[in-house]
Amino acid sequence: MTILYSIFIKYKQVILYLFFGGLTTIINILSFEILLTNFNLYYQLCNVIAWIISVTFAYFTNKVWVFESNYTTRASFF
Repeated sequence: MTILYSIFIKYKQVILYLFFGGLTTIINILSFEILLTNFNLYYQLCNVIAWIISVTFAYFTNKVWVFESNYTTRASFF
């Protein structure tokens, strides 16, 4: 178990970046599908909204967990 832990620690940023990148892709596809089927919006509009949602998710997850940015105020977080 210590070998796996040491590999995780060594490649922590890469592993987390790939993990949250996969989640971002899933969020993009799901939000597009939900917007398209449930709200009956034009598919290009659905794509733009889904892209905005997924990029916002990627920005905050990468900032907080992947790159472990330090912030002390709400303004510096955003």
